[in-house]
Amino acid sequence: EVVDALSLDLPKAIVKFVGVSEECSMIVDQIIDSLCEKCNPRDMLSIFCE
Repeated sequence: EVVDALSLDLPKAIVKFVGVSEECSMIVDQIIDSLCEKCNPRDMLSIFCE
């Protein structure tokens, strides 16, 4: 599935934008929350640990 493929690389890319602004931080939080809801929790744990 596309979401599973994105979940591998997207978190690594978007965390770079957390410190840019408050709005970017909120968007990053929303994206990560969405990925957590839609993807396998075991996969997400290993991705977040990287």
